[in-house]
Amino acid sequence: MNTLHKCCGRVSGGSFYTSSLCGRNAKFERDGKHFCGTHDPVPKQAKAEAKYLAWRAESDAKRAAQLETQRRVDLFPVLLEALRDIAKNDPHRLMTSGDIAREAIAKATGEAL
Repeated sequence: MNTLHKCCGRVSGGSFYTSSLCGRNAKFERDGKHFCGTHDPVPKQAKAEAKYLAWRAESDAKRAAQLETQRRVDLFPVLLEALRDIAKNDPHRLMTSGDIAREAIAKATGEAL
């Protein structure tokens, strides 16, 4: 005789503190416990892992972007000092290429040319 098992998954009640058994007919048996399609732990775990991996990839991408931005911010004073040094030591060289170094210095410091 085939016995009908009920799902042993928990369903939250109307309150934060209350829950009850699902009570649907079980479709799967895992480690001696019976579950319906909704509360079956195998696909729930796979879905949770996929969701975590997607979150982790997005988090890693954001962190990489933050690190790149910080690297550029840290490099800013060095580049600005190098341009100032070029402008001070070799003004004739700056006259070529449309006075690029002076223009870059002005943009970096927010000054008008």
